[in-house]
Amino acid sequence: MVRKYVPLDGEENNSQNKSKKKRYETEATKDFEDILEEFNKKVLENRKVRYPFQKIKPYSSGKIFPPKESYSKPPLTEDERQRFDELKEIVSSIKDMAPDNCHIEGEIEDPYRTLLNERQSQAVFTLNGALLVIAGAGSGKTRTIVHRVAYMIEKGVSPTSILLLTFTKRAAGEMISRVNSLTGSQAAAKITAGTFHSFANMMLRIYGKHIGIKPNFTICDQVDSADIIDLIKNEMNIQKRSKPFPKKRIVTEIISRSRNTLKPIEYVIDNQYSKYSEFAEDIIEISKKYTGFKNEKNILDYDDLLERFLDGLKTSQEFLVKIQKRYDFVMVDEYQDTNAFQSEIADLIAQRSGNLMVVG
Repeated sequence: MVRKYVPLDGEENNSQNKSKKKRYETEATKDFEDILEEFNKKVLENRKVRYPFQKIKPYSSGKIFPPKESYSKPPLTEDERQRFDELKEIVSSIKDMAPDNCHIEGEIEDPYRTLLNERQSQAVFTLNGALLVIAGAGSGKTRTIVHRVAYMIEKGVSPTSILLLTFTKRAAGEMISRVNSLTGSQAAAKITAGTFHSFANMMLRIYGKHIGIKPNFTICDQVDSADIIDLIKNEMNIQKRSKPFPKKRIVTEIISRSRNTLKPIEYVIDNQYSKYSEFAEDIIEISKKYTGFKNEKNILDYDDLLERFLDGLKTSQEFLVKIQKRYDFVMVDEYQDTNAFQSEIADLIAQRSGNLMVVG
């Protein structure tokens, strides 16, 4: 019997390997133009080949890219159009409003100027007043915030009077660590830095008694909230319909979205959860009972932290003043992602000093 070697999947015999190796070596010696031309003939066949490359004629503006007027704008909703117009007005109003502080010289300022570009230096050296920093991804906005905090400390600003609000705990920790590295001290550890939710939690536990909130309240996360809502739903006599009632996660999302956007539950359902429109009245009733349950048990969910905190700032002068006196400088990172609660919270806290910097 003659045994014939049969290669396994993905394995080739020596003769095939030698043949393939020889072919690769031959192709490697060809000029790039020959290989590309051969590729065009074999693969593209009768298609129009863009090789050799044609010289691109510039537009009337002298640039090879078409002018922005030639691009069609995507359709916008009424809310998006209003937001777009607001941003356009903001950008137009700040184009030529750069402060003159980039020319400040001194033993403290000079090292910063060597580490930062002109626009970053302007943001760092502007300590008093409201400051809006518009920066794209990778433009060094975190670097600017870090250097600004370090500069404030070196200029004698008390770290305890600085409030730095970020969107993640990790981001806040990294910024504080970098500030300490720049200043060569641990002074930045005294800065109040963290997320809006963690900051609201701390303030409500310290000053909540002024607005009727007990400091020993319990915080329930999204899973806990969904379980409570499911319990309330099961206790209600909800009439059966042709469609199944939305799951507890969906009901929790609808209630939370309504609170964060300051829109009625009916509006949220009609615009984003239309297939559950027939359950709108039931979900509204669940929301009311959910609020009553939390008040009875001294429970706050994540939305309550911001909602009750903002409500306290707006309704209790004593509560507002105590927090305003605590912070002379307020900074907000990723401002473009703030919701209505968060934006108003930052505005109210900085109202007394007027020193608010937002980056987004």
